[in-house]
Amino acid sequence: MALEFSEIATLGCMFFKESDFKKAERSTEDLQEFTIKVRKKCESDRNVQFGTGKEQFIRAMDPRSSVVLSDMCRGISAARAIKNWLKTVHNEQPDTKIIRGFMTGNVWPAEVRPFKLDAFGMDDYNSSDMILYTGEEGGAKYYYGVSLKKKNTEHAADPTLINKAFDTILQGAEFNKHKEDLKKYRVKWFADTLRKAEKEGLVLIESGHKNLPDAKLIAARPNGGGDKAYINLKGTVKEGYTNGMGFRKYMNKQVGQGDLYDGFLKLMEPLKDKFANQLINVVLKTKLSDLLNADKNLNKFYFGFALITGTGVYKKTGPDVRQGAAFPQESVLCALAMLAKSKEPLKMVQVPNPAGDESDAAKVFFQIRKGKISILNLELRYKGSFTAQPQFQAFLTKQFKQIISGECLDPKTGRHH
Repeated sequence: MALEFSEIATLGCMFFKESDFKKAERSTEDLQEFTIKVRKKCESDRNVQFGTGKEQFIRAMDPRSSVVLSDMCRGISAARAIKNWLKTVHNEQPDTKIIRGFMTGNVWPAEVRPFKLDAFGMDDYNSSDMILYTGEEGGAKYYYGVSLKKKNTEHAADPTLINKAFDTILQGAEFNKHKEDLKKYRVKWFADTLRKAEKEGLVLIESGHKNLPDAKLIAARPNGGGDKAYINLKGTVKEGYTNGMGFRKYMNKQVGQGDLYDGFLKLMEPLKDKFANQLINVVLKTKLSDLLNADKNLNKFYFGFALITGTGVYKKTGPDVRQGAAFPQESVLCALAMLAKSKEPLKMVQVPNPAGDESDAAKVFFQIRKGKISILNLELRYKGSFTAQPQFQAFLTKQFKQIISGECLDPKTGRHH
């Protein structure tokens, strides 16, 4: 499990009150003192439960660390947003006592493990980073899942909601042929690009590799290249394969400005509508409630879910805690239902780099739209290795956030009703 301190900071903050938050915001010393209190709570209270990694989290809570103090600022911000969500959407009291809190990850604590879902090609379809238990009422036990993101300021770019390999979005037998076609196209494209690079004198395909089939060629490793395959080399022949960045820049340019992604899109054209719906489901968890409700073993449990962003940073002048954001699952589903009433088509379209960047980065951009309303901004990019599948990153658009917040935008015009 990756150690993300903002998660345990937020969970720890949920056991404290607004008066504690306000005091922690006053100065560096007060924030450090509050961090120590949160650490003691998480370390000694059996109601703060970990599936794994407890020792790592506790060890990381160093009040002298500016990184830790920044995440404590975000934890306070996120905790406020969560408390407000529980109050306004679920009728919990402003300072409802959190009876138990659970850190999830690779291993979920036993009590909340039934909420962990393997669905749609994801073993973490329920993407809760933490789960809160507030008690029992009317025979039902109330649990709330939080998918946590963080940023420094309200105006900073939103963090991505997913990092998913391109072909893992394609779940179901109907996609099998397309997945195989995409794989064949990708392998041939990279093998052809590698052979083109050799003709330009950038790499030297060794004699023992020249006649390899495409798939084996792009996985092959040249002598002097360390543990990297040809297509992942950093330097050129002249630079030395492990030095410089000439070959990496060349490959990035070929991927970003060549026809790799055009080929992907052409193969995906017949399935673009279904692909868009799959992405919406994977990113926004539109089937989460249905799956939980379908499990008879969970009939006595109530489960709420929200995307929460904690905003803040620690500066030399002291803590800077900003307003967090909550996107409740109920509001997300309501917004999608409202858009679904429109006869405007749902589509995924390629768009220019929103930053106007003409760099050689190996990525392209899309939007999922309902008529004139954009729902998700998508970025398809290679991260690190070209032997792996490219990954989608997804972000809520400004328009969709407005609809989630209750504004009425017309899919036909993109303007307010």
